[in-house]
Amino acid sequence: MKNILCSLIPAAAVAAAGSLHGQTIVSEPFNYADTAAMDANWILGGGSLDAAFGNPGPSGFHDRSVSTAPNVWRDGFSILPTAANPLVLTADIHYNGLGTQANTIGLRSGNTTSDHILELGFYSGGLGLRERLIANNANWQSRFSYEDLGDDPVWIRVQATLDHNSLLVSYDVGINGTIDDTYESLNGSQTLALPFVDLRFWSPGASASGFNVDNLSLEVIPEPSTWAALLGAVALAGAILMRRRK
Repeated sequence: MKNILCSLIPAAAVAAAGSLHGQTIVSEPFNYADTAAMDANWILGGGSLDAAFGNPGPSGFHDRSVSTAPNVWRDGFSILPTAANPLVLTADIHYNGLGTQANTIGLRSGNTTSDHILELGFYSGGLGLRERLIANNANWQSRFSYEDLGDDPVWIRVQATLDHNSLLVSYDVGINGTIDDTYESLNGSQTLALPFVDLRFWSPGASASGFNVDNLSLEVIPEPSTWAALLGAVALAGAILMRRRK
């Protein structure tokens, strides 16, 4: 019995440690030699590798004048975020200073009008930096107008954390460690019932301006209550072993 318990404790500790760090679905720094190499991980629509410009190094680039088709991550996944295991989407997106962008990153549960959509980025029609989560036809929420962003090109780090009915989005303009704005929708009517299966970046609007994206990541990260439960299980196994030894 002691031997069984001794083997259980390391196994539990390893499992807890892995869960504490969460699950990385996508980690994309766009460190490819060329567009052909990038094509191994992306179904490229109007996308290519911009080897000369990134944050830092190369970055992904979408040119709507080449194609309106999205660039979709090739490796399949199916994730329905929950309160215990929220989903975190992070990316560095580039504002070109021209005020003409219509480019986003996002997640989809499919390609029909009834599917769930998370989109983050620049909306067409001069409306600026926005986000939207569509589970029940939610509208775009505005963060910064193009007037707010000004005329200077700048990288912006955007991060969205969501579970089945809550969304928190943060924006770090200039990526200097300061959160410049947030959007929060907690326990709202946007209940997700379909898993996300599609990660993309593209230019869905009428703008033909280019769009760079870098350091794109998608993770499932346990909530603190989940961490406590996992660590508690390890502590309980240790306590049982100590009592058996006595």
